[in-house]
Amino acid sequence: MRQLQELSGPWRGRWTQSASPFVGATTGIEKVNIEFGASSLEGVGEDCDGAFLFRGVHDGTRVEFQKLYIAARWDVAESLTYQGIWNGEFIGGEWRDDNDPEHENCGPFELWSLKLEEKLSLQELEGINDNSATPVLVRERESART
Repeated sequence: MRQLQELSGPWRGRWTQSASPFVGATTGIEKVNIEFGASSLEGVGEDCDGAFLFRGVHDGTRVEFQKLYIAARWDVAESLTYQGIWNGEFIGGEWRDDNDPEHENCGPFELWSLKLEEKLSLQELEGINDNSATPVLVRERESART
């Protein structure tokens, strides 16, 4: 399995905010730059709510970090906690508003490294016909994740 420390740099993410009685579920896309240490992580990023910083810990599989907005576009939660699992391809898990005792402001998230989007899978390499003048290479990640 790929190590998180090898993947410091640009990442992309997707989060979903659970539906409330007043608003349906919302999905947002985030762009982040993450620096992984041996057991720590920190980064900066931006999503539809504004610019943010985050800092946290990991053990190579489990990941937890706190996201703090530094330039919010509107009234958003002061801090959010993300808890997830690194499976070798992406970090997936749940986020929650740290100031919401009812746990209504929460939802799932995924983060993936852009470095992994650039690599070809073994199946794709095996699918190249040596006689073809212009082989078509298909990326390992879904094109919908760009």
